[in-house]
Amino acid sequence: MDIPLSATFSQLNRRFTQPFNQFGLSPRYKSVTVHLGYRNLEFSPYTLSGNVFLGAGVQVTPEDSPVKVTGLYGRFVRAIAQGGVEGIVRGVPAYERWGQGVKLTLGKQENRSADLIYFQAKDNVNSVPLTTAEELTPVESGILGLQVRQQLTKRLNFRAEYALSAFTNDIRLENDGTNFSGLKGMAAALLSQRNLSTQVNAALNAETTYAADKYQLRLLYRRIDPDYKTLGSVFLNNDLEDVQASVGWRMSDNKINISAGGGFQRNNLSRRLANEMMRLSGSFNISYAPNEKLNVSANYSNFSSATKVLLAATDFNNTQINPDSLSLLQITNSAGMSANYNTGNERTRHVLMSNFNFQGANDNDNSKTTFWNWLSSYQYTLVPTDLSLALSFNISRNISTGFENLVAGPTLTAAKGLLKRKMRLNASGSLLNSYAAGELLSGNLNLRAMMNYRVATSHNLGLNVIYLSRASKQANGSSFTELRAGLNYNYTFGF
Repeated sequence: MDIPLSATFSQLNRRFTQPFNQFGLSPRYKSVTVHLGYRNLEFSPYTLSGNVFLGAGVQVTPEDSPVKVTGLYGRFVRAIAQGGVEGIVRGVPAYERWGQGVKLTLGKQENRSADLIYFQAKDNVNSVPLTTAEELTPVESGILGLQVRQQLTKRLNFRAEYALSAFTNDIRLENDGTNFSGLKGMAAALLSQRNLSTQVNAALNAETTYAADKYQLRLLYRRIDPDYKTLGSVFLNNDLEDVQASVGWRMSDNKINISAGGGFQRNNLSRRLANEMMRLSGSFNISYAPNEKLNVSANYSNFSSATKVLLAATDFNNTQINPDSLSLLQITNSAGMSANYNTGNERTRHVLMSNFNFQGANDNDNSKTTFWNWLSSYQYTLVPTDLSLALSFNISRNISTGFENLVAGPTLTAAKGLLKRKMRLNASGSLLNSYAAGELLSGNLNLRAMMNYRVATSHNLGLNVIYLSRASKQANGSSFTELRAGLNYNYTFGF
């Protein structure tokens, strides 16, 4: 039985009225798990995903059974009146929302199974005062989903999800007998209220992979209708069509790994928007590991997006503007290289590391931004005494229209284990100088010291001290120093 429990106390809690804002437990016995209180269950990205509810749920997942069931019922949104409770604003005004759902999994093997999903949620129109209800729209959602995972051959796998969402944007309107046919009618039948604000939309995500001994191919297609909505997900993009393809292969006894991919994405699927966006992407990665000591890698990616105005526009003088002049083209390039080399024996270890990253973005309005970062470090470890020393140097440069900034400096780090590794000491110091257009702006000193001591199996003591100092080199600049210290105690217990 697993019953997770956590609590946090702070000196800022002047008024502590509720010990636990969200409390829940999920006891498990063999293949049955019961969820009580505030819980989070995952059905699929287009039905129920990432949403916390207050209620009850159950999962029955026997290993040898071809049928597995997950069900839930609870409150997904708490009623919040305009202005909050007792004059304290608790969040955005909202109707109380209750939901329920079932996921039925068929198939003993994970790679040869299917999920049948049902989820429905509805706002309670009587849960907030009339003054608040005037500015809110109560909604209802009913979703049918199907997930399929199928291993077609030993090397070929297929995975797909299809979901239909029936959504009523205002359940206060009269039920006018709006009907939908076919699969859309099945989804709309889940709703208790269908009217002029009811819509039924679909989402599709399909992926095929082929894995050979030396290479792997992947093809992905995704399409989400413009008005697709679900009350089971916290956030979901819609009005999107996406095609992606990638390939990866290994050479020289897996010493060389190469991967490349590209894709196309667009919106405005219904052709109702005043503008549309198209995006192209491409990437390439390569890594080389001739032995256990050396590893070298490089990567490059390119993303370009074009936003095009489709409807005619006029300026302040009522003169028609050429739509081409309102189009925006953005291109982003990213590249990186890294190398790691480690060597040593039972007494000493040496690690050399260097990493370089670059990113550049520009558009057809002559706006450009360039950023690059370089970091190199050397670490020495004396194994018998559990002592590690590291020296690194970092430099970052950011250039944009009318702005140029550079930060550079070294960092020294030390770590030591004591008392048969019951105590761990860490200390670091960095000195970073900040420049603008080649002129020194400030010097920044950062010193840190940390100690962790394991008193017993369940007891740990920790101490940390941080000193920050910023010395301005400009006449009108500001300087400051700051010293922070913290002591913490950790107790771990079990039943």
